Amino acid sequence: MSPLKTKIYLLFTIITLTTYFYSCKKEPGSDTLNSEIRQKLRDWYNTNVSESKQNPFNTLTPNWDKVQIKEVKGQIVYEVSMNNPEKVFIGYADTNQNKAEEIYSRTDIRFLIFEDKQTSLLVNGCYMSINNSGTQNNVKSLGYKETSDFTGNIIYFNPTGKMANGWTYRNGAVLQRISVSNETEYKSMMRIRSDENRLNQKNDGKLAYRPAAYCTPEYRIIYGTSCAGVDGYMNCQQYVVGREYINNCEYGGGGGADGEYTPPNPTGGGTGSGSTTVLEITTDSVKKKFPCTDKLILQPIVNSASMSTFVQPFLNGNRPTITYKTSNTLAWGTTSAGGVYMLGETGPDLQSGLGYSSTVTFNEKMLQNSSPLLIAATTIHETIHAYINHNIAESIQSPNDYGNWMTSLVGYYLINQLPSNYSHHSVMLDSYFDQAVLILYDWTKTQSRPYTIRDAAMAMMYGLKTVEPGTPQTYINYITASYEDIKAKYGITTKELEQYHKEHLTSILKMPQTGCN
Repeated sequence: MSPLKTKIYLLFTIITLTTYFYSCKKEPGSDTLNSEIRQKLRDWYNTNVSESKQNPFNTLTPNWDKVQIKEVKGQIVYEVSMNNPEKVFIGYADTNQNKAEEIYSRTDIRFLIFEDKQTSLLVNGCYMSINNSGTQNNVKSLGYKETSDFTGNIIYFNPTGKMANGWTYRNGAVLQRISVSNETEYKSMMRIRSDENRLNQKNDGKLAYRPAAYCTPEYRIIYGTSCAGVDGYMNCQQYVVGREYINNCEYGGGGGADGEYTPPNPTGGGTGSGSTTVLEITTDSVKKKFPCTDKLILQPIVNSASMSTFVQPFLNGNRPTITYKTSNTLAWGTTSAGGVYMLGETGPDLQSGLGYSSTVTFNEKMLQNSSPLLIAATTIHETIHAYINHNIAESIQSPNDYGNWMTSLVGYYLINQLPSNYSHHSVMLDSYFDQAVLILYDWTKTQSRPYTIRDAAMAMMYGLKTVEPGTPQTYINYITASYEDIKAKYGITTKELEQYHKEHLTSILKMPQTGCN
């Protein structure tokens, strides 16, 4: 073989080998997938992504021939282009036919799959909706954590189609953090904004307090497009796929998480199963004196999957510790003379410094006389008090980092000098009640006596109208209205509720006091 032919042959061999290696390894920045990786991604997607009609993106399908690959913080991120035959996009309540076409042209929805670089396990995935409202013409040139001079929103949705979090950008920089809300919270926040405006007008245009991470309640509509006819004579109309309530919170940046997807629990290995959050709790005091309460109520509730889901947003870098205790000095009336029945109380743990942790104290007379259902409801009620304490402390200490709707509530309560019991119960009624009912209802499934979701709702309503003396009547009216709305929702009458609470307060069904060690 001549020297020239030898050089050409060697060059061809080097090019061939280089092409082979780069098409077979998980190289960040490469757009080529070998068959093994492609199948691995397909399997994860098919296992974890919901095809239910509850998923607003269930009509989208992945295009495995168009995948961008990059490395971000020790993870390989696969950005999979999606076929979108029904032109699903995120718009607003006033989006009409003309606006729909323009918004869709500025939208790109992809699916991201995250791989741990060290273990090669696929650990998470999400939909990424890029919604351009600026001058950036080609949204397809943008990517995960690569926003150039982008102005608009990037919103992430879990594989089930439920919204996770999002970010608002201006000229490539994060301007606001988007968090998940709900209709009840939205209405509550709109009421707060109305009161703030009223106070603002009385105060010469200056609010007495404005949190650093000020949040604006909003909602977005997810649209799809339905067409009928033949080529050249198509009639297309938008239809509503879903609605998402959100909070847009001012954001000062920092922490290194700007623009990132916030997953629920890592799914790990493509199984689709989530891990249960381990709560940091101390129950030794209760266990010593009331072992059955600890074993049959406290432990099952605080370690349940439903409680884990509830507390997940609270468990960031400053995890709270909740210490459960008992007391025989809390008020306990009598069935004949009436009086105050104090089932429990919750306050900041004096040893926790900044107030992140709390101590929950149960009335020993309740543990001896009340029904297991009411004791379980009290456990959930007081635990929610503890996490609201943590959330308020977090929002005061780190408003820019935490930046959610609770920060605005703190400002609202400070402006109006509202006491803590009112503010906590208002939040429970407006934002957490249904979650609390589900936690209690899940616990009832471990009992021999059958309970309904309505039973759980009535038990959870005990004490939620309680406010401190001196609370302004306007705000008492607010909490009463929320309470009445819940009664109407679950079909509960006042007489029925009063009788139910009376029967469970001093009940013939009591917790066993022995045999649980």
